[in-house]
Amino acid sequence: MKGSRRARIRVAFLGFAARCLYGLVKNTVRPVVGPDAREVLAAFEKNERVVIAFWHGQLAMLQAAYRGRGAGICVQVSHHSDGEIITRAVRPFGIRAARGSATRGGLASVREMLDAHRQGYDLALAPDGPRGPIHRAKPGAIRLAQATGARLFPVACAPRRGWVFRSWDRFTVPLPFTRVHYVVGTPLSVPHGVDADAIERARRTLEEELCRATSEAERRAGRR
Repeated sequence: MKGSRRARIRVAFLGFAARCLYGLVKNTVRPVVGPDAREVLAAFEKNERVVIAFWHGQLAMLQAAYRGRGAGICVQVSHHSDGEIITRAVRPFGIRAARGSATRGGLASVREMLDAHRQGYDLALAPDGPRGPIHRAKPGAIRLAQATGARLFPVACAPRRGWVFRSWDRFTVPLPFTRVHYVVGTPLSVPHGVDADAIERARRTLEEELCRATSEAERRAGRR
């Protein structure tokens, strides 16, 4: 990692702290998965590789309910120092990070995610990352689903109790031992060869499904 010595020390310290916090959260929260998750759970059972889209602020809760049976899950993480902290936090728990985003290192991260898909990983990315606007989907998840031929599942989650940071994405960390409610939206399939208008329609549908699923997850968690 490039940067000043002070920056490297900061990232190392925060990465260690984030790893400890993530481990505590992952091993103590109680996932609550509703009947709307039936289709993605069936896909996991059949070892079908999928692409998961989630809002950036919900990253800390993503893996607690993951039930994939393949090699694991590969998540797109930005090249920013925050991305390095996240990578160090989740790596010990079997999450592979593809470094890049819509604004930096995007092609490299797409190649890494496609390679991970060929190796049996499920793929996950936040279509409103890395810098927002919050809950506005970019087309990257749509194009990744198109390139892999995998179904794209919108997934949202909300904790019964948690910390909400004052960041652009309202990053949320659930309190240990709390319930986290998960909602899965209608999956999308994106055929090869569709035109730009079809990609845009799929992007809008994904955005709408993620917003709807987030509202429902927050309702179930009693946060609205």
